[in-house]
Amino acid sequence: MRCAKCGVKLVAVPWARADSGFTLLFEALVMMTIEYARMLRRHENGVLRWAQSRISNGVLEGTNSMLQAAKARARGYRSVRNLIAMAYLIAGKLDSGCYPRETARNQKKKLEA
Repeated sequence: MRCAKCGVKLVAVPWARADSGFTLLFEALVMMTIEYARMLRRHENGVLRWAQSRISNGVLEGTNSMLQAAKARARGYRSVRNLIAMAYLIAGKLDSGCYPRETARNQKKKLEA
C-alpha cells in the first residue's frame, strides 16, 4: 500500500496488528523508562555524589535509627544536655571501661592463679 500524498510505501507487519498487544507492551516500557529518567533527574545530585565517592548514607541512617529508639525508650530526658550525652554514648560506641562484675571476676581469677 502506498501513500498517495508522500509516496511512502506502508507495509502491514504482524506486531502492529490491532490485537497483537505489542504496542501496549511497548508503551508500558516507554512509560517505565520515562518514570525512571524522572526519578534519576530528581535524585541527580545524590547519584552523582555516590558515583564519585562510593559512600552511602547507610551508617547515618543506622545511627539515626538508634537515636530515635533511645528517645522513644526514655520517653524524654530531663534536659537537652542529657539527651546529647545519651546520643554520644549510643552513636559513639564508647567503651566506658567499667564492668564491675567482669572486673571482680577477673581479679578473683588472677588471685587464684
